[in-house]
Amino acid sequence: MNIVSKRKKGLIGLSIAVAVCVMFVGVQGLAAGRVDLEKDVNITANIDTNDNSLFVKNYKGNVEVKVFQLATMDEFGNLTLTSDFEGAGIELSVLDNEPTVESIKAGIVDKAVKAAENITDSAKYKTITINRADGQTSESIPIQNGAGLYLYLPVDVTDDEYIYKFTPYIIFAPSSDYIVTGQGSDEWKYDVSFKLKSSEERRVGTLKLTKTLDKYNESLGIVSFVYKIKATLPDGTVVFDDLRTIDFSAPGTKEEEVIIPATATVTVEEVYTGGSYQPVEGTTTKYENIKIVADEISDEAVFENTYDGKLIAGGISAVNTYTKVDGEYVHSSNIDIQ
Repeated sequence: MNIVSKRKKGLIGLSIAVAVCVMFVGVQGLAAGRVDLEKDVNITANIDTNDNSLFVKNYKGNVEVKVFQLATMDEFGNLTLTSDFEGAGIELSVLDNEPTVESIKAGIVDKAVKAAENITDSAKYKTITINRADGQTSESIPIQNGAGLYLYLPVDVTDDEYIYKFTPYIIFAPSSDYIVTGQGSDEWKYDVSFKLKSSEERRVGTLKLTKTLDKYNESLGIVSFVYKIKATLPDGTVVFDDLRTIDFSAPGTKEEEVIIPATATVTVEEVYTGGSYQPVEGTTTKYENIKIVADEISDEAVFENTYDGKLIAGGISAVNTYTKVDGEYVHSSNIDIQ
């Protein structure tokens, strides 16, 4: 085994430390000789079916990964940025000094991603497609005479409940067992691979409450109508249980929009109608089984009231919050009837 260069030593340490995210190859001071520039490289994207992520458990569509060649490599391991990335401010020098995940992300990945997002010509990149509907867990693409540095950029995907996002990163081709793990063979491998690392963000839809007040008695002051809203996912999990108010100081129609996780089924009930206001005959005060669809507005909850001739003054104040905290929807409510 030949002496490994400073760049190679740094990349070995980095590979061991972040093996779950990225695989690197050191390219100077080559242990197994020169790079064969006429040899094709094969890049494989893998889905780790043991990572217990919601993406692995739930997603059944296609996953596309765009693969861009950031830099070509000569037989001695020297890198030259391709024309699509040479003006992007990419700092290949970060690979020379025992790089960290943070330094590579800041110096190379973030800048490369920004440049890649402006490349619309599909001839300038390769696409790996994995069909999760068929249970596929990996797919490969060959690249002729492809020695170099690559950016892999997975495309976000969605289902009814979630947006799944992935971590982009860089990978060298070719590689070797020794460079990746610090042990084993130093023979160049022109077949290289990476694993997709996913995160999820719950999709939401909008419930719109529409309230019409036909008649209003000004002498009784502002009147508030209160609605109890409960949303339940198909598995029975309650994801929203809160109150909303709509206030009137004159007759007319008002709307209130409430953000609720997609796929939930909602029950809305008018639980307070003011002291002297009653539902219009033939209208309902409760709706059930309203389906929340991602990125859509459900406007099925329509209420109508009118002044009933009484002189009972009544008002209500409510403070309601509904916030996503650490991936979970958290709500609180405080209601005081006067």
